[in-house]
Amino acid sequence: ALARCLVADAKIILFDEPLANLDMHLRSSMVDAFRDIHRRTGATIVYVTHDQAEALALADRVAIMSRGKVLQAAAPQEVYRAPANATVAGFVGRGSIVGGTVIDHAEETATVDIAGHRLVARSAGTSAGPVKILLRPEALRISPEGMPATVLDSVYRGPVHEVRLALPMPGPGPGPGPGQELLIDSTEAVAVGQSVNVAVSDAWIIPGA
Repeated sequence: ALARCLVADAKIILFDEPLANLDMHLRSSMVDAFRDIHRRTGATIVYVTHDQAEALALADRVAIMSRGKVLQAAAPQEVYRAPANATVAGFVGRGSIVGGTVIDHAEETATVDIAGHRLVARSAGTSAGPVKILLRPEALRISPEGMPATVLDSVYRGPVHEVRLALPMPGPGPGPGPGQELLIDSTEAVAVGQSVNVAVSDAWIIPGA
């Protein structure tokens, strides 16, 4: 079907889950082939997929839909780094949405308190008070200093250990609610129950959350 489209010099090509039944390595090589076809033909490609890695790798614009409504349509990098709302933040990629409190804010950043630890987060504009903050695993690392947490679980994924952490319960006054967890990729194994500190290199305050 793809060969027929290319021979006919089609200007618009629809892909509907084309790689759903392929193994991992063949899927990867076909994604590269699709990218090459797009570059060489200049055709508009509408690519329907449930595989987020494929969508982010192939698209110049990604549309996130829920219940028939487009929640965000933007470049892949923007959808991933600055999701428009909590639904998109929870759906695209891996990450943790935690509660915090804005202490001070500027035009594009804000100082927030999460579990008694203060850090600077990116912001689309917010005011002081409770907020929801998106923390991606690649922006977190176990460090001698940082946000305190306790190891709940660790799963070996090959390149990294996928570690689930619990934030401390809040004390008196404003702060995160109980039961908040972080997901972090660690190159070193950690033990369940171990107390660690987490350094945060990037955070995003979710608009309207």
